[in-house]
Amino acid sequence: MGLVLLAALLVQDSWSWAGANCHDLWNRPPAEMRETLALMRASNLRTVRLWINAQGNVKDVEDPVGVWHDEILEKIDFTLAECAKAGVRVILVFHDHWALGRWQTDAYARKWKEPLLWPPGKHGKDDPGGFSATTFYTNPEERAAFRARIAHVLSFRGPYTGMRWSELGDVILAWEPQNEPNWRARKPWTEETAAEIKRHAPKARVAAGGVNVFLRGGADLVKASPSVDYWGYHWYGWEPLDRVAQALDETGRPWFIEEFGAVGGDPALRTAYKTVLAVAREHRVPWMFWRLGRGPGPRSFDLWKGSPLFDEVVVPAAGK
Repeated sequence: MGLVLLAALLVQDSWSWAGANCHDLWNRPPAEMRETLALMRASNLRTVRLWINAQGNVKDVEDPVGVWHDEILEKIDFTLAECAKAGVRVILVFHDHWALGRWQTDAYARKWKEPLLWPPGKHGKDDPGGFSATTFYTNPEERAAFRARIAHVLSFRGPYTGMRWSELGDVILAWEPQNEPNWRARKPWTEETAAEIKRHAPKARVAAGGVNVFLRGGADLVKASPSVDYWGYHWYGWEPLDRVAQALDETGRPWFIEEFGAVGGDPALRTAYKTVLAVAREHRVPWMFWRLGRGPGPRSFDLWKGSPLFDEVVVPAAGK
């Protein structure tokens, strides 16, 4: 697989690409998954971002704490093999911060009784997402449990890739400890988890995803995290993107726009995409939109094959 994949991915040797978030791609039927990957390839979207978290009837890899379920890893491994065939690289995320009591209540939240994330009245520019609530990043027991999660995942040998995940090369663009972690509490945690990933997978690249309020302490986080290779910024209008881009450039570290979108339907989305794509071009950084969905539905952020914004904006921009 390695040589074939390497040839398919030569187009990504430079730090310039477009991609999509499709966190549950691994839980879609194989035919739909292949169709989605073919669409990405045809649209010049060369990177997809996936998460390891419970979906539908598939349990999280750890539930309860210390009890492992590899079915989810087997399904993701199948997806990795399909991504390799399609020439699409993967950012694979070990955990979703929002499973700690917001969109889900996972094993960590139940065992350590994590406070409710995003409580009423706490979501705003001073406390986006209620991030200050959780102790997940500071409690030594929880930090040790998360390191065990990293070790278990990277020791898994995939039945479809035929490789131990710590040795996966070309198909993995980067491993990411967590989606949108607590940016206030995570300085030591970010470096600790990035270093732990590299301890088990020395050749791996690590991305830190979800730096979404960068102008208030983000530069200090970058300085404190030498084991992080790539910085993924999530833009939903909290900060002026041009100022953030300048600040990220000044860190001297590779960065990219890992998520972006807007609430308000097509007009708001078009404005957001225009802003992001202009900044990405100016600063020559990759971008990934949130998210590649299945079609019209309640998720106002979603784009899909045939949606005007996808066909008229995303595909032309990805081809440049």
